[in-house]
Parts: sequence; structure tokens; C-alpha cells
Amino acid sequence: MVGSLLSEKAFLARLAVPFADTPCVPVRVTVEEVLVGAADDVLQEMKAGKLRVPFDAQIWLSLEAAP
Repeated sequence: MVGSLLSEKAFLARLAVPFADTPCVPVRVTVEEVLVGAADDVLQEMKAGKLRVPFDAQIWLSLEAAP
């Protein structure tokens, strides 16, 4: 689920910003070791409850030459 969310066009556009002055652009994200915890533990100030949310992951960016 996390990998598919991070691979959506809107998020990839945000990831492309640091690459603006380079010949590369991110085209895909894969993830591993996604850590999940209670929302209250991750976002204490939001009082989000016990809903489980991802809060940390190792991500891999696949880059291609910019068009």
C-alpha cells in the first residue's frame, strides 16, 4: 500500500523537485521495512487515536533521464 501511494503521479512530482537541475527524474518508488504504529504514538499532538499508520520506511527511487 505504501509503495503504491508513493508511486502516484502527485507524489512523484513532489519527489522530482530536488532533481530539477539534474538530468534525472524519479519514475517509481519501492519500499521495504515499513514501520507501522498507532497514530497517537506517531502524531501525539493530533490525538489521532489507535489507528495504525506507517511512519518510517526505507525507500528506493528509480530514476530515468529527464525528458
